[in-house]
Amino acid sequence: GSKKDVASLLSRTDETRIGSAGIGIDACGSCYVSLKLASDTPFYDALPATGKAAGIDLNLRNFLWDSDNVCVDNPKYRKNVSEKLAKAQRKLSVMTEHNIDHYDSRRRPVYTKPLQECRNYQKQRLRVAELHSRIRNQRKDFLYCTAKMEVKNHDFIFAEDLKVNNLLKNRRLANAISDVGWSEFLNILSWEAEKHGKLFMKVPPQNTTQTCSVCGHVSSGNERITLNMEEWICPECGTYHVRDYNASRNILAKGMEILRQTGLYAV
Repeated sequence: GSKKDVASLLSRTDETRIGSAGIGIDACGSCYVSLKLASDTPFYDALPATGKAAGIDLNLRNFLWDSDNVCVDNPKYRKNVSEKLAKAQRKLSVMTEHNIDHYDSRRRPVYTKPLQECRNYQKQRLRVAELHSRIRNQRKDFLYCTAKMEVKNHDFIFAEDLKVNNLLKNRRLANAISDVGWSEFLNILSWEAEKHGKLFMKVPPQNTTQTCSVCGHVSSGNERITLNMEEWICPECGTYHVRDYNASRNILAKGMEILRQTGLYAV
């Protein structure tokens, strides 16, 4: 964990119980201890109320665009090192193939020497694992920082209820979607909002991009907004829209309407 979180836990004077502990080791050989803690007093203080609400539109061109017209760029951590990673993985694959003596009756490889005893193979495997670990840690740090920014600045946060597993079936976009980490970000955002006394809610994604946030006109047929259209003009009221900003405003409107219907928010 971060030094700040560890320091806050060590400085606690309230009774804190350790429910269970787990020890793990990752592909890089780094060991981790995971503790499940419980206490009668909260571990985190509620953040000051801002009275603000925001809708968040997640996309690939930009990581997110919220209804405050704040755009966060997509860092593309995996894409930035894709060539280096591919080269390291090819080298590891060649080492594996060169160590195969023959295949058994079930077409399973029988190695000349166990891979665990191949020093050069283990060195290359560690290089590949370290690249994956660096990408994962960079992405996680970015997602946490972005989630904390949104939670700190808003009391109500809304995002689309995306079915990421279905989106991953698109082969052209699967790598980019995996790299951006939408599911992980939404989970982090929900956790950050809950522990700091804010509200996070997912809303239905239908027509958030196609609807004009000014007059409510829904584009269809030849007027439909496609992925390559970053800007468009509403054919009904003539309002100029930036696609992602317009979608975030529609997400905000949907979220606030759900809160009004459930009685959690009243104007």
